[in-house]
Amino acid sequence: MHNEIWRSKQFKQIFHTVLLVTFGLLTIALLTMYLLMNHLTLSYLDSVMSRFVETAYSSIEDQILTSQKNALQASSSYDGISLFSANPSSLSDQLKSVRSIDYFVSQDSSIHSVLFYNHATDKIYMFGKEVCTSDLDAFYDQQAVEYIRQKESLADNTPRIIHDSPYTTTSSMVLTSMYSPGYAPAIDGQWDNLYSALMQYRKMESLYNEENDTQKAQDEAFMLAAKVQLYDFFAATVDIFGDMPFFKACTLPLTNDVNGSYAPYDKAEDIYKTILDELKDIAPRFRSAAVPKNFSTQDFINLGDMEKWERYANSLRLRLAMRVATQGALQAEGRSVIKEILENPADYPLVEEQGNNIFIVNQKSGQLNFTAGHGLGDWITNRLASGPIIDRMLNHGNYDMTSNDPLSGVYVKGEDDPRILLNYNPVSITNRETGQVDEHRYLGTDLTVADELTEYYSAQAQDEVNTANKGFSQITQRGFFWENDKFDMLIMASPEIHFLKAEAYEMGYGVAKNEAKAEEEFKKAVSQSITLYYYYDSVSTGENARRYDAPTAEETASFAAAKWNSTKYTDKLDAIITQKWLHFGFLASREAWSDIRRTGYPSGLAFPEVAGTITNVPNRWRYPNTEVNYNPYYKEVSAEDTYYHKLFWAK
Repeated sequence: MHNEIWRSKQFKQIFHTVLLVTFGLLTIALLTMYLLMNHLTLSYLDSVMSRFVETAYSSIEDQILTSQKNALQASSSYDGISLFSANPSSLSDQLKSVRSIDYFVSQDSSIHSVLFYNHATDKIYMFGKEVCTSDLDAFYDQQAVEYIRQKESLADNTPRIIHDSPYTTTSSMVLTSMYSPGYAPAIDGQWDNLYSALMQYRKMESLYNEENDTQKAQDEAFMLAAKVQLYDFFAATVDIFGDMPFFKACTLPLTNDVNGSYAPYDKAEDIYKTILDELKDIAPRFRSAAVPKNFSTQDFINLGDMEKWERYANSLRLRLAMRVATQGALQAEGRSVIKEILENPADYPLVEEQGNNIFIVNQKSGQLNFTAGHGLGDWITNRLASGPIIDRMLNHGNYDMTSNDPLSGVYVKGEDDPRILLNYNPVSITNRETGQVDEHRYLGTDLTVADELTEYYSAQAQDEVNTANKGFSQITQRGFFWENDKFDMLIMASPEIHFLKAEAYEMGYGVAKNEAKAEEEFKKAVSQSITLYYYYDSVSTGENARRYDAPTAEETASFAAAKWNSTKYTDKLDAIITQKWLHFGFLASREAWSDIRRTGYPSGLAFPEVAGTITNVPNRWRYPNTEVNYNPYYKEVSAEDTYYHKLFWAK
């Protein structure tokens, strides 16, 4: 009996951990892994994992030393002395003067950017994979700002190196400034989180298989829910990297065989097919599965609601089916799944109303103790508004002071997208052409504008909400998302499902082409997206929340109809994907990226080549260095390990 109680407790703890880690928030995942490992009593697993931790730590230290060496070499070859004068040259000249840095950044994948701080002008300059100039206090990386302010003695330009905890995703190089790796380690961290989750799942599955039939019936719901979350996170990671170890991955906790634990890479399409097939089997089992004791407290996603788990599984299957239905090796399979789900709604209920939405519920105490809405600073390195997004949210487009349109950058109630009010702050700026102050304008970045104009906007535009900010409109701080203690982390929401259905009916994927149904689903999707955004705003604890009244149902319906009938789109698919892209925004940018690769829409997006960046939109991300250096099977996929190799479902 004691053994059964111990195994049941361990089983539930592992399930809890799987749910946390698979969502991909690195901090939360690491915390939960720590909590779990404190309860694991298997000595062999403890010893094996200790050896792996030592190896990983050594690898991290080696990488830090290599990055430090390269950073110092970059500083010693630096020829942009003008940056440190009291009157530095123009941005374009500055860019030309630091080309030598590009070489070192390109040689070390761990270096994202190199930052220079000019003590005389109180400006910071960033070169590498991102290029920008900013007043120090307005720079997005406030950790760097704080460090520089504390180290005023660094104005002598002496190169110095620091690094934070080896357990964080950042290390720092100070050259009267700071370097931060940015998004690359975050994506690599998703790879690590995924396999941490899979490792726990393998152990959970092993425990489950050792149970008798009665015990299995009691614990089935844990197993089903864990598998849905794991498959969601795994498919999302396949969408980033392509082929991945899957079927034979993470066997070490079960076998204690280090040499046999290296897993070969499985084809992305094979992983997808397995997940699609498994989700079909999993979803209806939630109807008959017993609700385990305390399941509602262990399940911090759906709080024990079995109907929601069924809807989640079906909706995830529909998302993945649409991903592969456009083209590729699983095109027929995807269309068959779409047909099955959409023509049998009673058998395959979906997330179609706000009450069905799938969240990770915020908690301010207990084991989780996290607030989703505080994560923006960690997830997004550039908080500036996107010019292309504003162009598609405002009928008169992004602010352009060279335009003769008096409504350039102006939000017009009843015509323009009301989500822009929650997403970005408006600015005021003295129009250089007219001499007048243009107020309440939305000004997003556009890499195609001239350097001179960019510099003027950066120096002159004044944030009307957060007056300390200058330059382009910023993602709203302390608003509906950022610093909103009531923002439950979104996993699957009803607008996406209606966009998927609209696309299926418009294109005839698996179902008969039906533009009337496509229009109906499109209008539902847009209306529900606006409602969802304003719901978050209505419950927000941020000081800049609830600044605007939510549109009425009639107003949202009118806006949705106008977008369907708009002549600005190439075709109806363009209209669907553009509005879906705007819905995802910065809340689910990964899904937006997948749609761009899959469909080529939204139309008219420009991705100019910029020094130190990836040319155009990457088709995938490169495998982490740990795979390159330690997985002997990497050589089998090395030829495809480029930013430009297309995934099997991509256009």
